[in-house]
Amino acid sequence: PLEVPPEAEPYGAQMAAQIKARCSGIRGDVTLVIPTSKALLRVVSLPSVDSDELRDMAELQVDKFSPFPLDQMCVGHEVLTQTEDQSRVLIAAVPRETVDGLGSICAAANILPNAVDIEIMGWWWLLKSKGHVADTGRQLFLIYDRSGWNLVVAEDGTPLLIRALGASVTDAAGTAREIAEEVSYTLATLETEWGHAHVLAVEIWHGQDVAPGLLDTLTVELSATGLPARTNALATLLPLSEGMARRVHEARG
Repeated sequence: PLEVPPEAEPYGAQMAAQIKARCSGIRGDVTLVIPTSKALLRVVSLPSVDSDELRDMAELQVDKFSPFPLDQMCVGHEVLTQTEDQSRVLIAAVPRETVDGLGSICAAANILPNAVDIEIMGWWWLLKSKGHVADTGRQLFLIYDRSGWNLVVAEDGTPLLIRALGASVTDAAGTAREIAEEVSYTLATLETEWGHAHVLAVEIWHGQDVAPGLLDTLTVELSATGLPARTNALATLLPLSEGMARRVHEARG
């Protein structure tokens, strides 16, 4: 992780200096990974067509869920599963100013990233590779990392929904209640698109900086909505950076 003082420019010289100091000796490919909260993510079902058509269809979908015009967004997509007729596709839309800003500091550090990815996909790769994702049934994952709370709902081992959760309160009880309400609302809306299914488990994965008492309170709040939860430490997985690197390497075959 790259850290700069709060008063520093987000895409200024201090960040560029850190990137240059840490990455100038790298001879392999570089992937720039942005926080999940910086991206709009949507999983959709699309016809199985050639890659160019699929890209165009994915861009058209962005107008349905993005509050910003398409020309202000950078859009990417990834095929999660595919049959002869249907493809389950993850679409990511990131404000162009975010990508341009990160690109400018990389250029200042003489680093040329080969790709841009999203943090949650690294965690997902790590969870799946270590056998924490069931091959059948619907699961719910709440992942708390340095950028905040994220939600993944998966069915038969593949995501149906991925989104960042923006908790607006700071005390443990209020945050837990807000997250539980978001989860309940999300599951209700998900059934409209993907149908009803019993949730096998709610897995909470958390970093070391989670607020005291929050996990216990969140577990109680989720149980009150009929969703018993288990807590797990992200520290028991490989580092996120390694998960991202292995994910990119695997995608390139």
